[in-house]
Amino acid sequence: MSPQELFDKLKDGDKIPEKAFCKLLQSLEGLSISAEHAQLISRKIEADGISKDAFIKFVVIYYKVLKTIAFTDGVDISKCKTLRKGEDGEIIEVLEGPQTVAYEGSEMIRIRGRGTAKSGTVTEGWLTVSGSKGTPFLEKVNKPPAAAPAKK
Repeated sequence: MSPQELFDKLKDGDKIPEKAFCKLLQSLEGLSISAEHAQLISRKIEADGISKDAFIKFVVIYYKVLKTIAFTDGVDISKCKTLRKGEDGEIIEVLEGPQTVAYEGSEMIRIRGRGTAKSGTVTEGWLTVSGSKGTPFLEKVNKPPAAAPAKK
């Protein structure tokens, strides 16, 4: 489920109520969050309900390309084709994952992401975060600042 779809599922009006967000946090697999801690997290993000902008900022992950890596049309690299190469320094917005994928007897971490090349080409596809031998291709980064408007 995308961040937008999750927001739409949880919202009441134009915000996610604190109670709904706390219930979500407490239901997450692999975490053990008390009701009090869930409430504190909710209020830290935004008091009196969580707006779409605050929610997206909280849940969307970004990576930066460290080494040229392919955008592919599928998660299984033995069956996918290359869409284009990710450029060094390019920022990738995570749409799905990360997930561990088996490949030739080892494992690698893959994400489905959206990136914009220097040429302006926007591509959505699967990328490898780290290879089967541990080689890092992407590095997690904070959300990049919005681009400044072009000067006339």
